Amino acid sequence: MLKLASVRGAADAVAGPPRPMIARTMSEEERQRRARQRAMSIAAFCQCYDVGRTKAYEELKSGRLRGRKIGRRTVIAEDDAEDWLRHLPAMEVAR
Repeated sequence: MLKLASVRGAADAVAGPPRPMIARTMSEEERQRRARQRAMSIAAFCQCYDVGRTKAYEELKSGRLRGRKIGRRTVIAEDDAEDWLRHLPAMEVAR
C-alpha cells in the first residue's frame, strides 16, 4: 500500500533543504523575454507598482496614467507606467 506524505513533507522532499536567499542575475533568455514584454495587464501593474485596482482605475480615469485597449482588455505600457511613477509627488520629510 502506498503511504501519502503530508503536503509539507512532500514539498520538502521535492525541494530539498531550504536554500539561503541570494541575489540572482537574470539569464540572457529572461532579459530578452522581459524586453519583448512591453505592456502589462491591470493586475500586473497593480502587483508591480503595489497599487490597488481601484486606485489604478482612478489614475486611468483622471488621465495621470495612460492605458490602451485591446478589445475589452486594458493594458498599460511599461513606459507609461514609469512616466506615471516619475510624475507622482515627492514625499516631504517632516522635521
